[in-house]
Parts: sequence; structure tokens; C-alpha cells
Amino acid sequence: MFVDNNLEGSSVFYNGDIVLDKKAADMMYGTTSRRRKRATTRMKDRLWKNGVLYYQFDPSLSRLARKAVKQAMEHIFNKTCVVFKKKRKKNPDYVRFISEPEWARYDRDKYVEVTLDNVSPRYVDDFAKISLTMA
Repeated sequence: MFVDNNLEGSSVFYNGDIVLDKKAADMMYGTTSRRRKRATTRMKDRLWKNGVLYYQFDPSLSRLARKAVKQAMEHIFNKTCVVFKKKRKKNPDYVRFISEPEWARYDRDKYVEVTLDNVSPRYVDDFAKISLTMA
């Protein structure tokens, strides 16, 4: 993932939550050469330096959500060479975890299973999918 804070307001989102700059958007949407099969990126300057991924929690993220993200980070850390560190002012590239509905894709059910029985009734509407015509 790549986040460039200078793109706010004119950014392109990939998969609903990844901010792409022009170079990355061109790569992802086919205006430049295609990625090789299974390659995460052909742009070596886009890799996390030394395997360190800096992150920041947005104030909108609940304590429970923060705990879940930290558990996921620990799992990834234990299975890979990726290290997670809190963002500091000197870190220009980082992942910002925010709380926004991102489960509305019309084709969502191909990729994830949403068990509405596990969702509080007041939040069920947040999991409604958009129609194909709205996509």
C-alpha cells in the first residue's frame, strides 16, 4: 500500500482504501506496462523500506477496531518479514487506519462473507451493497 498525503482531494483509490499517485494509478489501471504475474509491484521504490510499515490510527477508529488491527499486525509480523511501527512526523509514507463503510461493493460477496447475525441491528444498513448501476 502507498499513501501520499500530498494527494488529498485529487487522489485515486484502489480497492476502496489505498491512495494511488499518478504513477501507481497508471500501473494499476493499464496505461503503462502490465504487472508480471504474482509480482506485488515492479516499482521497487514502492516497497516498504527495510520491511518497516509505518501506521497511524485515525481518531474515528474505535478502541475495539484498534485492538483488531493490532492483532492482525501481530499475525502478519509473525508470518512475514514486515515490521509495524507507529508513524512519526519524519515518516512521509504510512498507512492510516480509518473508520468508514467499505463493504458496499456490488461484488463484495465474491470476496468476503458478511455474517449479518454478528452485526448490531443498528449497523445492518451500513452493510447494504450498492447496485451495479451505481458502481
